Amino acid sequence: MKAFDSLISKSNAILIIASRPLDFDSLGSGLILKKYLESLGKKVKLVYPETLTGYSREVYGFLPFFKEIIFGDSREILKHPDGLLILLDGTSLVQFYDAFQDPSNPPDFKIWPERLRIDHHLQKPEKLETRLIRDPQASSTTEIILHRIIPPGFINQQIATIGYAALAGDTGNFCWNFTASTLKLASVLVAKDADKLTIINRLFYFKSANYFKLVKLVIDNVEFDPKLKTVFLTIPYRKLKTWNLSEEDYREMRLTFLEELGRKVRGFDRYVALLEKDPGHIHVSARGNNLNNKINLPKMFMEVGGNGGGHFNALGFEVEGNLGEVKARVKKLIGEYLLPKPQSLR
Repeated sequence: MKAFDSLISKSNAILIIASRPLDFDSLGSGLILKKYLESLGKKVKLVYPETLTGYSREVYGFLPFFKEIIFGDSREILKHPDGLLILLDGTSLVQFYDAFQDPSNPPDFKIWPERLRIDHHLQKPEKLETRLIRDPQASSTTEIILHRIIPPGFINQQIATIGYAALAGDTGNFCWNFTASTLKLASVLVAKDADKLTIINRLFYFKSANYFKLVKLVIDNVEFDPKLKTVFLTIPYRKLKTWNLSEEDYREMRLTFLEELGRKVRGFDRYVALLEKDPGHIHVSARGNNLNNKINLPKMFMEVGGNGGGHFNALGFEVEGNLGEVKARVKKLIGEYLLPKPQSLR
């Protein structure tokens, strides 16, 4: 890719920031790009802008070169511009520093003269970069990097393992958001002896000891709306506080609903989690059935405070408001979007 090669040729030092929240694509795209740039003689640092938890180390620690990632808030290192800044797999500023622990004093990316962002998400992003490589049709940022930047000869067993983990993670093991190009790339990585069994184990068979407790919490708090063909998980702050969940438990409970229980219910095409993490602060996540959901979820949820981020059938964002009112608004919107209308109107 000539534009990328030209930009890289001007920089000996490169800082890569992988976006929050943590997943195989944010880490995988960063690791692959880091190793490739180092092979060109570049001095590269890869930062993931949150503290690494014990659970996350267990899940992701098998990745080749995992120990080369710098975990922790990125604000201090961003104060000292040195070469090229690369932002991976994110669309908004809050994804590139530890806004969860301290949302104040965001970093100023503009002090870095050259800023490249590589991403695959649908929504129009904040303008953080001076150069952009973006493909909303790609399954993942890793797919963009492996298709457009990394020469095929660079892919060895370690790179293949990282790449396959990223593809499998962002497509639910090739259940959604993939194309023929994604599958062709996956076959290349398999042929390079990617460690498929370990990857699948981490993605689908790596539950905590609290898993059954979390399943019960989900089951006790779901609502099935057959008219809207949507399953809702709605939990107010007072309940979440009583349960005293760790951050890992909270994440696993949410994903248990979205990725496992919700999507397996016949006749329901959408699965919406509304979790009030703090009073008046609601974490919204949604998934859609790839075959039957016809609503562009990121577009619809923009009408309740979403930023348009995610994929057609997947999104997550946070919004301030009354939990009951937000839920009522979501239900009203789904009903409106399900009404037969000319395509130009929705």
